[in-house]
Amino acid sequence: MKNAFYIHIFLLFISSTVEAQKVKWVNIIANGHLVGSITSMDKDDEGNLYFSFNYTIDHGYLQGYSSHSKIFKINTDGETDWEIGGDSTFTPSIQDIVYIQNRLFAIGTYFTKITGEGKIVFEEKGYGMPKPTIAANKRFLVYPDWYLKENENLLEVKLVKSGFNKNIEWAADLPEVIADEKVAISNDAIYFAYKKISGGQRFLRKYDFEGKLQWEINTGIFHFDLKTDEYGNAYLAGHFIGSGGVMKIKPTGEVAWVLSYPGYSFHSCLIEKNVVHLGGYEWTANYESTAYAAVNANNGELISIKNLEMFPEGRNQANHLVKHGNTIYLGGSANVNGNQTYPRAFLAKLEVEDIVIPNPTNIKEHKKEEGRIKVYPNPSYNSQFSIEYINPVATGLLIISISNSLGLNVFSKEIPSFSGNHKEEVVLQNAAPGVYIVLLKMGEAVEQKKIVLR
Repeated sequence: MKNAFYIHIFLLFISSTVEAQKVKWVNIIANGHLVGSITSMDKDDEGNLYFSFNYTIDHGYLQGYSSHSKIFKINTDGETDWEIGGDSTFTPSIQDIVYIQNRLFAIGTYFTKITGEGKIVFEEKGYGMPKPTIAANKRFLVYPDWYLKENENLLEVKLVKSGFNKNIEWAADLPEVIADEKVAISNDAIYFAYKKISGGQRFLRKYDFEGKLQWEINTGIFHFDLKTDEYGNAYLAGHFIGSGGVMKIKPTGEVAWVLSYPGYSFHSCLIEKNVVHLGGYEWTANYESTAYAAVNANNGELISIKNLEMFPEGRNQANHLVKHGNTIYLGGSANVNGNQTYPRAFLAKLEVEDIVIPNPTNIKEHKKEEGRIKVYPNPSYNSQFSIEYINPVATGLLIISISNSLGLNVFSKEIPSFSGNHKEEVVLQNAAPGVYIVLLKMGEAVEQKKIVLR
C-alpha cells in the first residue's frame, strides 16, 4: 500500500473570490407530496439529460410512507421526454446510472438495461444488496456486485467487469466491509474508491483491464465522486473537515495536488480541456447554497467559484453535475420556500464560459524555469532539511512558513533579507510523517514547495 503524499493548496479570503450567478432555469422535480433527491445524472451526445430520482410518498397518518424510484429523460429545453419507474419498477432505489451508445444502465437494488427511448431491455434483482456505482466505456461496464461465498451462506462484494448484456469477464476480490464505493474508467485502467467501515479510512485502487490490482493508496479525503481525464489521471471530489476538497492522482499512484477550500463541500466533478468542473455547496449555520467551481487540472489552482441564485429562503445543495458544451446541469435537493422538513429534488441549468487550459507538459516545463527554491533532502527521514533560495533584491524581511496537510502552521521564521543566495536549516520537532508545504515570501513574491517527512 502506498502513502498519500501530496501538495496541499489552501485558499483564503473567500469573500473576495466567490461570485453569485443566476441560472438559466431550475425545475423542482415531482413537487407537491413527493419528497426525494436526484441520485445520479448522465447525458447523451446531443446534450439530453438522464437522471435517477428516489422519493417517498406520504400516504397519510394511518398508511405511512412508501419508497420509489424513477428515471427521467430531460431535453435541452428542460422538458421531460419520458420517465419510467414508479410504484413497482426499480423499487426501492436507484444508486447510479450511466449512458453509453444509446443505452442506459441503472444500478441499485436492481440492475437494469434501458434503451435511449426508455424501454427496459432486462432487469435483474440479484441478492437484494444494493450496487452503489457503475462506469462504462464503449466496450464494457465496471461495478461492484455481491456474490455468495463458496460453501457459506454469506455474501461478499467483488469488482466486476462485464459486457453490455451482463456477460461477466472477471470479478476481482474487494475488502469485505466497505462503503462509499465509486468507480471510474480511464483509457487503460479502472479506478475504485471506497471507505473501510472499520476505522473509516478511505482508499483508491487501480486495476488493469484484466482485473489485476496495480496499487492502492490511502487518500484521506471524504470522497463523493471519482472521475478520470484523457491522460489517465484520477480525481476525487469531496471534503476534508470544514473544507471542500479535490485530489488529483497520477497513473503511478502519486498524488499530484490537493485543493482545500474552506466552507464548501464538493459532491461531483468532471474533467474537460484540463479543467476540473465541480458541483457542491457552501454551508453556514443557517443555510446551504449550491455552488459551481472550476479548477486548473494541471496545478490545482482555483479558477472561479460561483454560488447560484435559486432558493434564497431555503437550503439547497448540488450533488451531481453534467456538462455539455458551455452548459452545466446541476442536480440535488432543496428545502424550497424555507421548508426544512421535506426536501425537493431540483435540476438547474446554467451557462458558463468556455475555459481551455494548455496541456500539462507545457505547464510543467514553464514552472521549472520559474522555481527559485530548493528543499532537500526530500523526502527527509529525520525531520531535518535545508531550504535554499535566490533573492534577486533585498526585500527587508524574508518570511518562511511551513504548514501540514491540514493547513496548520508548524514553523515560521522571519529572516533579514539581502540579495543573492540564502540557505536555512530547519528542524521540525515532533513532526508526524506526511507532506508539508514550505511557503517563502520575499517582498511581494510568494513561492512554495512541498517536503515529505517519513
